[in-house]
Amino acid sequence: KTFIVIHGWTVTGMFESWVPKLVSALYEREPSANVIVVDWLTRANQHYPTSAAYTKLVGRDVAKFVTWLQNELQLPWERIHLLGYSLGAHVAGIAGGLTDHKISRITGLDPAGPTFEHADNQDTLSKDDAQFVDVLHTNTRGSPDRSIGIQRPVGHIDIYPNGGTFQPG
Repeated sequence: KTFIVIHGWTVTGMFESWVPKLVSALYEREPSANVIVVDWLTRANQHYPTSAAYTKLVGRDVAKFVTWLQNELQLPWERIHLLGYSLGAHVAGIAGGLTDHKISRITGLDPAGPTFEHADNQDTLSKDDAQFVDVLHTNTRGSPDRSIGIQRPVGHIDIYPNGGTFQPG
């Protein structure tokens, strides 16, 4: 199995602490897996609307890379799982929509809301982007386009812990 982890918008220009933790958790779960982290920090560290616009370019690059993995290494499509947080969830969706075949799974971790709440499916994460799309919504409070996370369901299954608004702890 190959996991491809895609971070979101960043203010610091550095990987957030959850990235290495997720990589470790994925290796614990599947020790023989490949875990690849997409580093788009230069583009993700811009003014938010600029970084949001870059999701299309980064998604295209990820789609090319996934297609290369399949063509050159014969990595089966059903063994690819993209995991994206915030803007990275939309990068994963765009990548999935641009590949020649449907990849197995995309997990969206609190996909970004601003500029994506009312976007077309080809510009955002949607259930059309993989055989299975599961989405965890954890920060959707506020009105559409004013919440951090996208409010509308975009996957085959959308989970809203605590109503998707506030996560204690």
